[in-house]
Order: sequence, then C-alpha cells, then structure tokens
Amino acid sequence: MHTNTSSIWLSLLTAVFLLTLAVYSGRRRSVPGALPFMIGALFAAFWVLGISLEYAAADMAAQIFWRKVQIVCALPATTAITCFILDYVWPGRWLTRRNVILLTLPCLLLLILTLTDDAHRLFSFQTAVSPSAPPTLMPAAGLFFLYSYTLNLIALGALGWLFLQHRAQRWAIVVIIIGQIGARTLFALDFTRQLNADLPTAVLAIAFVFLGYAVVLFGFHIFDLDTQAAQVATEQMRAGMIVLNAQGQISSLNPAARRMLGLPAQALIGRPLAEFLPLAAVNFHTAEAGLVEVGLGSAAARRIYGLTASSLTDWRDREMAHVLLLHDITEQKQAQAQLMAQQRALAALQERERLARELHDSLGQTLAATHLQASAARQLLAQGRLEQTDHCLTQLAEMSIAAEADVRDYLLGAKTAFAADTPFLETLRQYVLRFGQQYHLQVALDTPPELETESLGFPVEVQLLRVIQEALSNVRKHAAAQTVQIRFALTGACVEVRIADNGRGFDPTLAQRTDGYGLQAMRERAAILGGTLDIRSQPGAGTHIIIQAPRQTVARPTVEETS
Repeated sequence: MHTNTSSIWLSLLTAVFLLTLAVYSGRRRSVPGALPFMIGALFAAFWVLGISLEYAAADMAAQIFWRKVQIVCALPATTAITCFILDYVWPGRWLTRRNVILLTLPCLLLLILTLTDDAHRLFSFQTAVSPSAPPTLMPAAGLFFLYSYTLNLIALGALGWLFLQHRAQRWAIVVIIIGQIGARTLFALDFTRQLNADLPTAVLAIAFVFLGYAVVLFGFHIFDLDTQAAQVATEQMRAGMIVLNAQGQISSLNPAARRMLGLPAQALIGRPLAEFLPLAAVNFHTAEAGLVEVGLGSAAARRIYGLTASSLTDWRDREMAHVLLLHDITEQKQAQAQLMAQQRALAALQERERLARELHDSLGQTLAATHLQASAARQLLAQGRLEQTDHCLTQLAEMSIAAEADVRDYLLGAKTAFAADTPFLETLRQYVLRFGQQYHLQVALDTPPELETESLGFPVEVQLLRVIQEALSNVRKHAAAQTVQIRFALTGACVEVRIADNGRGFDPTLAQRTDGYGLQAMRERAAILGGTLDIRSQPGAGTHIIIQAPRQTVARPTVEETS
C-alpha cells in the first residue's frame, strides 16, 4: 500500500508539472513549436494520470480501462513532441496541414482499435497488467510500438542535424537528446518488465524527458518571442554575423557569413578568424569604431565587405566574446567609383571650358589688340607719319611680349597637372617655385603640418590651384610686386587660403565693374566649391585675397583611372 501511495503521489506531481509546461507553452503558442509542445504536454499529463489511476484501481476491469487511456494518450504525446522538434528545427517547413493530418491518422486508428479491442483482441491488456511476466506483444501493439520509436528516430535525426549546423544551440540540443534517449530506454525496460522498481517506470521516463524540456524552455528561452525573433533575424539577415570567443576563434556564424567566407560551418568553427580575415585594423574595444573594408574572393569574383566589431561583456564588464558584422558593399563601392568618375569627367570638361574662356579673355584680347595695333601702324606708315608709326610699333612689341607672357602662364599652368602619385602640396610647391624663378618673384608658401598628410578633397585642390595660378598671374601683370605670401589654414571642416602681395594695389569696386583682373573667374571657382572669395586692396597698399571653402572627401583618381 505504501508503494501504491508513493506511485500515486509521484504521478500526480508529474501531471501537475506537465500541466504547468502546457500552460506556459500555450501562452506562447504563436512561437514555432509551442503549440505542438502544449498538445504533447497535455497528452503526457493525461497519460500520467492514467498511470496513477491504474495504481489506485482496485479491480482488474478498472486497471484495464486506465491502461487503455494510457495507450490512447501515449502515441499522440509522442507525435506532438515529434512535431514540436520538427517545427523547432525547421520552423514552418514540415508542420504543414497535410503532414499534420497524416500524423493524426495513426493516433485516430489507435483510438478506434483500443475502443474496439474486445471485438478483435489486437491488444493484450490482461497480460500487460500482470506484473509477473512480460506482456505478449500482439500485432497491433507491436506496430504502434515500432511507429512510436520511428517518430523518435526522426526527432533525433532532426536534432542531430541542428547540432551540426548551429553551434550556438548545441547545449539545448544535448539536453533534449539526453532526455529522449533516457526516456526511451526506461520505456523499453518497462515494456519488457526488465526493470523492477517500486515507482512506476513510465512516470519516471515521462518526468525525465519533460524535465529536459523544462531546462530548455526556461534556461534557453526557446519559446520567448525575443529569442525566436533574434534567431530568425540572425538566420535570414543579409549581413554576415560572426561570434568570436576571447581567443579570437570562431564560436558561431550565420549562413550569410558562411557564404561570404565560402566554407561550411564545420571548417570554420573553432578556427582563428585571422586565418580568413585581416583583423589588425579592427578595434574591438571602441563602440563607435569605424567601418573597416576587407576584400574576399578571387580576383575575378572579389567582393568588398564593410566590417564592424563590438565586444560582449559580463556583469563585471569583462570581455567574454566579440561580434563581427560583415556588410557586402561591393555594389556601393562600384556605384561610388562610377559616380566619382562621372564627377571627375564633368569637372574636367568644365575645367577645359573655363580655361578656354580665360585664355580667350586674356590671350584673345591681347592678340585682337595686337592686330588692331599692326593695322594702325600700317596705315600710319602709308601716310608717312614715321614718328607715330614708331610709337605704334613700340606698343605692338609690348603687346607681343604680354601675349608671350600669357602663353607662358598658360603653359606653366597646363604643366602643373595633378598626377595620381603626386600630393597636392608637392604639385603646388613645384608651380610656385617655377613661377617665382620664371618671373623673378619671391613667392613664399606657408602650410600647416597636418596638410602634409590630410587631403582637402580632389575638387577643392583643383580649384584652389587654379585660383592661386590666376592670382599670381594678376600679380605678374598688374601689381609690380616683389614678394607674394600664400598661407593655408585649416579651421574645422573648412580650408582658408590667403594670398598677399606688396604691389601697387587697386580699387576692387572699379576692377569688379571692368573685370580686368580675372576676378570673376576666381569667384566662380570659389562658388563651385560652396565657398567665398574676398578681395581686400587699395591703391598703393598691396592686395589680399582670402578664399574659404569646405573640405571634401572625394579622392583623386588612381593611376588606372588616370590612364
């Protein structure tokens, strides 16, 4: 009587435990796998109640009835748990309406055969209840027994596949597999009466397997929407995600990362990521670390990826792992390169147009005046006015000298072209040096140290060089100066250039009306950059030109692009 009482209490406690799991999963039935788990836990609870009531029954007929209840509940419980595992491993793939109907048919057949057993005697309930000998394995019972174990093998196969594919879920899978194998072993021993125990072996088996499920539910939160959403998002995200342990070895990675690295998970897990990616430029300790670009693949199929990294810390702020995200930016880089090439082509075309216009304004006007002066000299010579002819020819010679100087200016500026392998300051220094030597001017260039390594942006550098060339040309033509000072200053995101000479100066308002000094062209170039050009001068006090423009990030063309 003591044994029966202990068995009844164990069965009742197990049933309460199963009902608790059913309620927990039922509240989360929208999560893949939760609904079949709830159904399996409910049938398992009725199964355990049948066992407890069988122990409490006083006559053979009652024991046989509750044994029928157990058989009717056992197969649906096993089927539902198999559906739970399939839906957990492959959400929405196998648990379709057709498959659910097919899996339900054996359960309905078992119910019908059990209810009509008195007519066909396909189950041997009398012998099954007898504790002294193993039950006779009747045909129907044997078939359903094999079917039940087939379902378990399918579930174990699915769990084994998940174990190999997803390292992050391996501990949860191990717990479920241990519960499945342990429970099936106890069931087999109980069915063949090879295990003599005071407590009901079937109840112990059910409690054992569902205790493993409880560990997975509450320890790994597989039915929490946040956990499921994170898992689905990780599996489906287009960006590659790689988790590294503290030693820099790959702990887990999503399918996108496996595709990017071009290797299966088995070949990557446990190996240092440095074998596949250059990690020297990655800063794991800065939350706002910039994007690091890496290239993967062969030369013909090379892809560019942007890599960002972050650290995972415990409650003591100690680093436990690192997470890397890989974003495919190949198309973005190609689009940027194409856009920059188009911008450079447009800038080159506009630059040619400006140079042609400036050449027309300077050299064209000089040649036109030369032509008029030559025509006037010819007429004066025909009239015999030799003194006026001599004066006219003197002016013609001065004009030809000015035209020659304009051509030399143009050629000097044309020679000062940006080479892909020559920095901006080096190009500017070469031009300033040649200009000073050619026109006997002292031209000083003052630049901050940071400009030696930092770029102003290719469009800014081009336009500033042209403005400086125009300003120096004006100094040569009009200022009669001995020294010119060019000073650069970097203020935040802007660059400021000051060009000062000690020449004769001029009235800026008068020059603006006549545009005799090419000031409009310089203002246009500053406006192209979104900047300003300020001219400060007065007769006899020299000239100060101040250009301010925002810096840009457009890089200069490479050697390949230039060629």
